[in-house]
Amino acid sequence: MSFKLTDMQYRALLTYCRRYNTTPVRYLKTIVNNQVERYKQELPPTPIVSENQLELF
Repeated sequence: MSFKLTDMQYRALLTYCRRYNTTPVRYLKTIVNNQVERYKQELPPTPIVSENQLELF
């Protein structure tokens, strides 16, 4: 994946990374990961089986 940044955006990104002691790649991965986590599929809940239910198989 690639995308273009303007010169001002790139300088702002580098300034932010220097200030918070990180790299541009690590910072961008963190931002993308935080956004993707909201759309992660959750596993369906396991069905609750009562003690009186028979097991057929």
